[in-house]
Amino acid sequence: FKPEYRPQPFSYAVRRPDHDPEGVVSVEAQHGGSSSEPIRTAVSRSAEPRPMRFPLDAATQVRFHGDRFLHTWVSHQFGSTASRSLQLVARARQFSSFILLVGRISSADTFEPKAAIIVQNRDLLKIPLILEQIPTPKEFRDNIESLSPEQQRFAQAFRGMQLESTLFAVCIVQVKPQLEALLNLPDDSLTKEIKLTQDLMNLFIEFQIPSDLISYDGPDDVPAEQKVARVGEHVRKMLDMIDASKRRELEETQEREEKRKADFESEAKRLTEGAYAEAEQNRKALVERPHVRYAHRTAMDTLNSFDSMNSVVDPCVLLPMSMPSDAWAASPPLAPPAGTAQSAMSTPTPPQSSPSGEPSTPAGDGIDYTRIPAELDASFEALDEDGALRPTIINPGDAWSRSSQKGLLAEPTTSTLATTEQRAERSKAFDLIDALTRSGAMPIEHASLHVVIAATHCFDKTLVETVIEDSVNPIEKVERSLVIVASAAHRLPAPALLADSARERVLQFTPAFGDDAQG
Repeated sequence: FKPEYRPQPFSYAVRRPDHDPEGVVSVEAQHGGSSSEPIRTAVSRSAEPRPMRFPLDAATQVRFHGDRFLHTWVSHQFGSTASRSLQLVARARQFSSFILLVGRISSADTFEPKAAIIVQNRDLLKIPLILEQIPTPKEFRDNIESLSPEQQRFAQAFRGMQLESTLFAVCIVQVKPQLEALLNLPDDSLTKEIKLTQDLMNLFIEFQIPSDLISYDGPDDVPAEQKVARVGEHVRKMLDMIDASKRRELEETQEREEKRKADFESEAKRLTEGAYAEAEQNRKALVERPHVRYAHRTAMDTLNSFDSMNSVVDPCVLLPMSMPSDAWAASPPLAPPAGTAQSAMSTPTPPQSSPSGEPSTPAGDGIDYTRIPAELDASFEALDEDGALRPTIINPGDAWSRSSQKGLLAEPTTSTLATTEQRAERSKAFDLIDALTRSGAMPIEHASLHVVIAATHCFDKTLVETVIEDSVNPIEKVERSLVIVASAAHRLPAPALLADSARERVLQFTPAFGDDAQG
């Protein structure tokens, strides 16, 4: 390839211009053991990307701007050996954060996130990626040739949906610049405000605080330091109010617990005294009838047992055994312990999203990514003479891995995020995005979208068998596949991508590239 069209490592810094990066996002291939390196993709960057959107829920659409990258990647597989393992890796620096969304492109201006997570404070997130191959165009055509016209149309429509599923996408949202725009603060004003940024994220994620309560609302012609100080004052007041509310609820819970305990003790004492009086009456009645000596001894044993229980047993223990069923039903319910009540009241209840009208998307120039899989499939059929290139669907795996630190001096701990934990992380990320965009009213300016289209070049035999038995040079075959997918990424004919030193050799073994350029 010419230098400007050579495949590049899929590793991108999350940063604003002239700033240190907040972290790094990469797609890495494992090469046995624990070693891995970023895959190399043919990548094109959209010069004038169109605004896009993604849904937070059925009523909220979030618009986002920023960089757009289209990646095409070719893997290869010999015989029955398994394809290489891929993983999406996200690393955040200390006191830095960003939001990672993973999903697919569903229309020309819509990104459908399937998973989302906040990566912050030296988190290391690893998401396994599963590769699923679908038949080549030639295999598909041969398989449906004997079907009825109706069945063929169904199969073609189903393959179209499969091809659309090959549009794997990763969206990265930067938090700090969006916070500054949300709070009416100048650019870079939160760069050195570490504690304030952490407090703001905590208020938005855990307590669902509306941004209007803490945003800057003063005159615009004041220094940036005064605006930040005003926002910091609003945040401190909000935190003080939350702490006071916590203390008040804790005191009320403790008072209810003490009252419940006193009521239980009083009721237990009353029931114990009643049972003792009844046993005393039975004893007197039995004493007046000396011929019933066995019953007399039983009554004396009952009195002795009550005396011993009153001296060593808490009266509350007798309550469940002695209280009648109607009295038990009328007693106050058990309140949770103080620690449980505190944790329950610190868990916020997400508010209901207010319906908003769907925002309009400006026309703008940009690539309609949904058309590329079909175009690439047609190129496979026309240029892949061996029928070895298979469109490949990329899906995120079920078990994620995250390494994080609870504190600056703490050792990193690694945890596995299963489906339940992934759902919780997605809710946190969506809550933060909902706050940062005022439920879709504000667009996200600092975001980047990476669209990845993968294909797998499958050899029927092993490497040795391919070279010796079939007398095939696999390097030339894979080169041809690389040129096919790179042509789709850069929207240029194959000869325009090739270096002068390699053009003649590549066209010699794949003459169809020259015919494609002329067409």
